[in-house]
Amino acid sequence: MIGLAYASGGTASVIRGRVTVCNGGVVRGAIVTLATGESQVTDADGAFVFRVADTATVEVTAELAGLGRAREIICVPASGLAETELLLPWHVNDDCIPTAGHSLPNARRIKGRVESLTHKPIRGAIVRLLNVQSRAVVISTRTNRRGQFRTRLLPLSHYAIEISSPNSVTKSFEIWSAACLAACERPLVIRLSPRCI
Repeated sequence: MIGLAYASGGTASVIRGRVTVCNGGVVRGAIVTLATGESQVTDADGAFVFRVADTATVEVTAELAGLGRAREIICVPASGLAETELLLPWHVNDDCIPTAGHSLPNARRIKGRVESLTHKPIRGAIVRLLNVQSRAVVISTRTNRRGQFRTRLLPLSHYAIEISSPNSVTKSFEIWSAACLAACERPLVIRLSPRCI
């Protein structure tokens, strides 16, 4: 486990989290940066820890070449602990090349589950897919009582996903809707941090 990194003017509040990809794997070597400019590199467990000044919200970004970039604004309680998980889009710079004997479908569904950091399903969360270039909404849906969602068939493309819930901080990231990315065929698991009260 990595040691604490201290942002300017830090007191006792702590941000702890990890960086992952869509199949649940952790990302070692990702650069995690706070809005203050403080940064560090994730360890072998994809983990990072910052000690920050007492403040209501902090913007955290994570990125790694070839895996893309994720951003989240999280609530940091005074003299407390804030936990988060940043999901990198994966393969954002790669072409999707089918293996020998296989061809790509024209479309696929994106499915997943939205839950809290304590793994409780979040019902009624709004899941929106946006065009990466224009930011126009392609589809919008809500999670069911199990926190699950499933889109209609979508053309293979590069989408931004935005997830919001009244009691949680909105999370957004990018993803390729590409059937040849076998590691991403499992449902996405998206964990939302609590909103500041």
